[in-house]
Amino acid sequence: MCKLCVIFTVFYCVVSVYAQEMGSLTGNVVDEVGEVLPGANIVVKGPAIDGIRGTTADGQGAYQISQLPPGIYEITLS
Repeated sequence: MCKLCVIFTVFYCVVSVYAQEMGSLTGNVVDEVGEVLPGANIVVKGPAIDGIRGTTADGQGAYQISQLPPGIYEITLS
C-alpha cells in the first residue's frame, strides 16, 4: 500500500508540473474603430503544437485558447 502511495504521489507531482507549463491565449476581437467582432475565427499554429488550434469569438468578441505549450505562434483572425 505504501509503495502505491509513493507512485501516486510522484505521478501527481509530474502531472502538476506539466500542467503549470501550459498557457492560454485570451483576448477580445475588435475592428479599427473598436467595435467588437462576434463570431470571428481565431486560429493559432506553431511548431509547439501539432496542426492548428482555434476557436470562435463569443457575442462580446472574447475568446480563449487553452492548453498551449510555451512557444512562438502565428495567430490568424478571420
